[in-house]
Amino acid sequence: MSLPIPRIGIISLASGGKGYVFSGRNTESQSLFKFDPITEEWINITVTHGLGNFDYGRGWSVGFAIGDCIYVGGGQGSKEINGGRIYSDFIRYDPVNNIFEEAASIPERTTRSLSFSVNGKGYIGSGFNDRFYEYDPSTNKWKIIPNPQMVSIRTYSNVGFSYKEKGYALIGKRLWELDPTTYTWTEKAAFPGDERGDLFSFVLDDHAFVGHGYVSWNQEYKDIYRYNFMTDTWMEMESIIDAPAGSASSFVIDKTAYLFANRTVYEYTIE
Repeated sequence: MSLPIPRIGIISLASGGKGYVFSGRNTESQSLFKFDPITEEWINITVTHGLGNFDYGRGWSVGFAIGDCIYVGGGQGSKEINGGRIYSDFIRYDPVNNIFEEAASIPERTTRSLSFSVNGKGYIGSGFNDRFYEYDPSTNKWKIIPNPQMVSIRTYSNVGFSYKEKGYALIGKRLWELDPTTYTWTEKAAFPGDERGDLFSFVLDDHAFVGHGYVSWNQEYKDIYRYNFMTDTWMEMESIIDAPAGSASSFVIDKTAYLFANRTVYEYTIE
């Protein structure tokens, strides 16, 4: 099983028992692909939100799923197509009715930032920016929330995920847990692997899985670490992808994680 088009820097999300892959560096990357785990088929859905600027070649966007909808935006275009422009636009996609709508723009341009959703709200931070933002779909508004550390969070070495009613931001090697009811950040056990960019993450049962990424295209990683939310501990595990992957991504449907390395798709389940 493989992606219809090879890509790097994609945003991959699951909603309603289906998987979705947006964006990514490729001449046809304006398309959206939907994955059906039952038939194992990919369906090409043309992005028809009418904004006209979700350009081909845009990668490293941010996104999250809330309720029945998917929210995607930001990212950076390719130097060849649009001079490497960094974006702040944001779109809402309703996969049930196949409707794209413009949502409130991110307050500043952003790319390679981490993102996650908790309790019906979305969060983005780090990457190109030095701030954290909360998005409320009920009001279609953004607001700044406190950063998880007093020092700068502007780094491409980051990844986000959520578990139950908490959000998690791995920034460099420091893992932070967000309580969104109080906007309080608590530092957790440090990531044991090397600091690197373009990490992927997914959550299965009571564990988060984080790994791969790269420092440069000549130094890509294939190591993966499992974080136990109950014990606040990390453990290195056998790699899921059989080769270094500098720009991998993932989503989870039911109890199965789907990982993407360029065009190849890997499946992982907990025994």
